[in-house]
Amino acid sequence: MSRQTILISSLGESPAVVTEAIDKLELEEQIQFTQVITLGTKQNIVRQGEEILKQHIPVRYGDRIGYIPDSVDALDVITEKDHDEYLAKVTYWLRAYPASENDVYVSLAGGRKTMSALMALAVQIYGAKLMCHVVHKLMDEHLQRRMEAGYLQRFPEEQAELLHPASEELELVRFPIISLYSRVNELLTALGGANPSPENREVLRLLQSSGLIEQEGGLWNATGAGKKLLHLLREIESLPAPSSIEPKKKYVNLTDDHGKDKLKPVAEKLRDFPYAERIASTEMNSQFDHSRMIGTGNRRFMVELNPGKHDVLTVRIESRKGLALNVYTKATTASEAKRVKSELEKFLRKRI
Repeated sequence: MSRQTILISSLGESPAVVTEAIDKLELEEQIQFTQVITLGTKQNIVRQGEEILKQHIPVRYGDRIGYIPDSVDALDVITEKDHDEYLAKVTYWLRAYPASENDVYVSLAGGRKTMSALMALAVQIYGAKLMCHVVHKLMDEHLQRRMEAGYLQRFPEEQAELLHPASEELELVRFPIISLYSRVNELLTALGGANPSPENREVLRLLQSSGLIEQEGGLWNATGAGKKLLHLLREIESLPAPSSIEPKKKYVNLTDDHGKDKLKPVAEKLRDFPYAERIASTEMNSQFDHSRMIGTGNRRFMVELNPGKHDVLTVRIESRKGLALNVYTKATTASEAKRVKSELEKFLRKRI
């Protein structure tokens, strides 16, 4: 498959940080993005910004750029738990679009300073082609208020001007990246208490000097911070390989006798799930256990494993006939299938 050109951006109160990054990077790097992913919170003003981008990106850039909004469950990134969740969210998307197979650009311009710090930390582990901050050189308090999502929603006639300032008004600040992704397995080994191979003993020195492991009685043990990093890496690396297919090009096969019209909106959303290879309708079953459904009202669903077919997950949506879709992934083991099932459930909670 051809390489995708991805922008991953933090998102706060202003969606302009995303469109500014698209415009400035496409101009200076001579690229065209195929996918934009924003990472924010559940705060109302952030969700307003997502809605503006959902409507504006197709109008401004046509169908060449897909847009995937994502967020942590918190209203703001304040507590230690919130920060851990945000870091996990960033690493999830970086791992979903490997820098070795895609051209990944990361913008730190939106949201809280700690959100930017967490993105920078994740990039040093999983890598990217470029990490940057786009600065509006004419920014002042009045302009900042006008660029907030609430103002842009009230005055849509001003969106084109505020979301796309002149290039000379923007400064692209590039940051260095030292990717450790090629050494993730060694990091996992050392953080887990086992000694890496003799030729890779520098990993121990790196982790020790960073305060992530300590030696006790000749054994290496992870510190509190090291245990958090170990948990994060284990969770991410337990996923199967992501799909290398651009979301809009993923194959979707729906048939009339399986409830095509009702399944189509869900199937279209499933294209954005980074571990979905293809989506197909499957036989209906009205006898399934409705008590296992997740969600509320008409948005209830469930995800089922298929014993012996680790690469197939079945999504059933709330309906009298038991309408269902098969989602095909690259999972090869039961543990990978279970892990990707968990992520698919998280994805569907937010998207249907």
